Amino acid sequence: MTTLVTTLRDDVARRAALTDRRHGLLVEAGAGSGKTAILAGRVALLVADGVPPREIAAITFTELAAAELAARVRRYVEELAEGQVPGNLAVAFPTGAPSPQQRRALLAARDHLDELTCSTIHGFARELVRPYPVEANIDPGASVLDATEQALLFDEVFEGWLRERLGERPSQASSAPEGDEACDVVAELVTLENGLKLDDLEQLARLVLERQPEPHEAAALEPAAARVAQLADAFLRLVGGTPGAAEVVGERTEQLRALAELCRQVRTDHPSALALLAYERAAPLFTQAGALRALRVKGAWVKACVAAGLGKPEAEGRFEAAMEAYQGLAEALDELTMAACDLLLAALVSELADVGRRYRERKRDAAALDFDDLIATALELLRERPDVRDELAERYRYVLIDEFQDTDPQQAEIVWRLTGEPNGDDWRTWRTRPGARFVVGDPKQSIYRFRGADAATYRQLSESMAADPGAKRLELTTNFRSYEGILEAANATFAAPLSLEGQPGYRPLDPFHASDGSVPVRRLLVAAPEGANAEQRREAEAACVANLVLELVEGTSGLLPHAVSPGDIALLAPVGSELEVYERALDARGLNVASQAGKGFYRRQEVQDLVALTRALADPRDRLALGALLRGPLVGATDEELLDAAEALKDQEGDARHLNVLTDPELLPPGVVRATLERLRPIVDDRFATTPHALLSRALAALEVRAVLEHRHGAHADRALANLDRFLERSRAYAVRGLGAFAADVWASWEAAEAELEGRVDSESDAVTLITIHSAKGLEWKVVIPVNGASTPKAVSGPLYDREARRVVSKLLGHECSGYAAVKEREEAELLAERVRLWYVAATRARELFVVPQHTPEVKEGAWCRMVEWRPDDAPVIEPDGVQRPPRRHEAPQDVAQSREAFLAEQERIRRGQARIERRAPSRRDDEAPTPAPDDAAGEEATAVVTLTEEAATALLAALDEEELAPDHAPPALAVGAARGVLLHKLLEELIDGEHPAELGALAARAAELISQLHHEEGDLDPAEVAECALRAWTLPEVAALHGRLLAEVEVAGVEPGADGATEHWSGVADAIAVSPDGKPEVVIDWKSDRDPSPATLAHYREQLRAYLRLTGAPEGLLVLATLGRVERVA
Repeated sequence: MTTLVTTLRDDVARRAALTDRRHGLLVEAGAGSGKTAILAGRVALLVADGVPPREIAAITFTELAAAELAARVRRYVEELAEGQVPGNLAVAFPTGAPSPQQRRALLAARDHLDELTCSTIHGFARELVRPYPVEANIDPGASVLDATEQALLFDEVFEGWLRERLGERPSQASSAPEGDEACDVVAELVTLENGLKLDDLEQLARLVLERQPEPHEAAALEPAAARVAQLADAFLRLVGGTPGAAEVVGERTEQLRALAELCRQVRTDHPSALALLAYERAAPLFTQAGALRALRVKGAWVKACVAAGLGKPEAEGRFEAAMEAYQGLAEALDELTMAACDLLLAALVSELADVGRRYRERKRDAAALDFDDLIATALELLRERPDVRDELAERYRYVLIDEFQDTDPQQAEIVWRLTGEPNGDDWRTWRTRPGARFVVGDPKQSIYRFRGADAATYRQLSESMAADPGAKRLELTTNFRSYEGILEAANATFAAPLSLEGQPGYRPLDPFHASDGSVPVRRLLVAAPEGANAEQRREAEAACVANLVLELVEGTSGLLPHAVSPGDIALLAPVGSELEVYERALDARGLNVASQAGKGFYRRQEVQDLVALTRALADPRDRLALGALLRGPLVGATDEELLDAAEALKDQEGDARHLNVLTDPELLPPGVVRATLERLRPIVDDRFATTPHALLSRALAALEVRAVLEHRHGAHADRALANLDRFLERSRAYAVRGLGAFAADVWASWEAAEAELEGRVDSESDAVTLITIHSAKGLEWKVVIPVNGASTPKAVSGPLYDREARRVVSKLLGHECSGYAAVKEREEAELLAERVRLWYVAATRARELFVVPQHTPEVKEGAWCRMVEWRPDDAPVIEPDGVQRPPRRHEAPQDVAQSREAFLAEQERIRRGQARIERRAPSRRDDEAPTPAPDDAAGEEATAVVTLTEEAATALLAALDEEELAPDHAPPALAVGAARGVLLHKLLEELIDGEHPAELGALAARAAELISQLHHEEGDLDPAEVAECALRAWTLPEVAALHGRLLAEVEVAGVEPGADGATEHWSGVADAIAVSPDGKPEVVIDWKSDRDPSPATLAHYREQLRAYLRLTGAPEGLLVLATLGRVERVA
């Protein structure tokens, strides 16, 4: 087949990036240049050339990017195997099609693409060490802590360490050097008035843990102290010996005597250092910062001396002598203060290293690793075990890494050691093996210093590859994203600032899309009152931007030839603070907002409801939490219903008179309050035996929260559901600490109104995106408007890490240690350079229109929007008319006056048309078929001792998933048939998740383990038979065709019209769903374990499956009768 393609300026580089196997490649891919296609295409072409997928590793920045890359690779492989060449790969196929040999290799590899390693750098590091637990000195079964679990564990260790330190007797201090007086540095610094704040101490502890700095030798204090005392005495002698001078110097004289006396007592020990730093440095001798104040008294000095009988020349000479001593004194005092700060900081860092040791011990005891451990362990393995390095290099012959500009030195070293030819101790000089090293990055988009990314590492390794004869550097400059005018503006704006010292240099982007005739770059005039502060400017900007967005959506702006959907518009902010003002402005105009950058998580109603639910479950007697839950929209009890409940309990005794979760529901009148307690009571009973995540999952299912949120928010429920998932996911980290600790923490966060990111919304087509520029990396929109630029970035403060000296520098009690000023200056310069690059990222996200707010009067220097001079200077200015646009939604009529008759008629019309709500749940059990006649033994639940309710089935599977089914909380006398069905579902879930191989022996062993958790004897249930049943279902051709695309135990919910005008709310859990590469449901599977189901039972099962198809939108369902080895297709 022949593919027609446009010739690009960088075609040669693109062809080399896809096909060159002889060189290591550094590909600098400009914004919008299609680097994901290049990465995926190179992998596909490696496979086409016969490289087994298992020998390829593709490393990306995020798990989402890794999943997208894997899906892209699979699509390319499948298309190429069919002889179709994707347009962005055509440059690699001069003949227009893959060769027959390549197609054969691709067809053979299609079933092995799951062996391709496509992950984040942390996931890759885990794969490196997994086969070598002994060599890496790690527990073979070690788990990996997520970010929340890691933070919780560190907080716990730090708090325990701090309690010990603050309760320690001074004589037990371990930080004092030999011969030092008893002094606990931590306790002294923390307990001093205006001493070290606990938050600063914890920040310093985290920095010490992350960086593990080298020990720093502090200078002796005596020499500097002696010099201060000597110069103070010299100055005082000059003042005392000069008539009239003492009156001019004034009270400084006594202050200097006290300082000199203090310095004469100084020793090189911690008490002396503390005394120096805590010494009250008051005016007039000292500045507010604690340095000696400049002595600007020459005129008064000379005048007083002349009045006392000295000649003017002599008076001036004595002043100069005094000033020389005074200036020397100021320098000596600064030197002494820094030395004292160095001594205490060295001791403090040494003490804080113990926090790191305890943290590592806790992880080791728990057989757990954090993300830093994964990198450090993999690197240590590659450094210390050349034999292992050689094996891994043979295993991963081709390593591709994306976003290389955002890697840190350790991550880069892993890649270099794995892909290079060992040659000396400096890994940076290791030459690449042919074709093994493929790194893609854009240093102009290096914006993640706060995550450890190091621009210097990129520069060094770029230079290393330039010096390697076996490596090449390629540049991709064609931008497929933005219109020509946007790229011309970006080139003009950033060519100069990104070419300055400390920046990577600039290569102009070449447009693929010519201009459509519209003006793609505009300025939006934002007028604020004279002297307006950042908050007032932000309010003005939000109003102007919201009006413009509404006009763009309605197609009345005149800026584009067409209207745009809200999902095609993004407001990008340099930081995530204070974004709610933009959210409010958009909401006031009827525009939905997907605020991934917003930090109003705890201000959301659904989160407040979840906090109340969590507290009510954790403490059943918490009447306030239960009241908030019942009264809130999640349950929606009326005041009358609550009063009726209180009235029903008034004759009870003691605490029983007060409504709480432990109240007997039988005492309450029928209604929503009673129904809620009936659903929550069995869950509360299990609160000490089940993890918070499992308990909350059960509670959310029991209260049908997803269905409620779907109904409340309608088509815009995505945001609320994303927050629910985020809240639920956060509870996983409390598996050991328990529900009480989780409830206490989320309550404290809510009370403190903590700023926390909301959940990520997957579907945002009808919502304007409000997001930080950092989060926008790799994304694009038709229209982009940078916002919140009138604010000023935070200044550099707190403890810092000196990369060159490998030491921590900081301020203590307001005084800087040595080197702090230089490190801070360097940090500020690097941050400023990165902030310019941040704006470059923002400017290159837009496809059709880029609108830059222009503030008047001009914002002060140092604000975000003053960091670049936007081009072109003559871009057309949009001048708002100052009128707030009406919202998109329809407003209620203003005239609501009516007669009594009209009111009653309207009331009756509403009553007749009022929707009734009925709850429905497609069953996930095998025991909910129509009840058979007594002599009908077809359904396997006919002899059930206990009916397994829907809630019990969900709870049981969740408990097995958490492996916390305690004997006291197992279902009583669960029927053999019901237990067999639960086991089948569980085994198939674990097969889908890849937890066990599809082997009869392994599945039988797992079945036996699960039977013991269900407290059934193996004589009642045959683990081999259940395993054989699961394996039979798993290997059915219709199911096997879906392997690799299946998700297990998927919660679904929806609303649809019911009979008699009722609204039916559906919610349930689908056994398995097969999804397309873009995540859309394609097939729903329902596993059934019946041995001989009747026609009525099968009909019932089909209706269940059709309900799932309606809820998910999937076109097809599979009713899998596992025992019979039979599949029925349901549409």
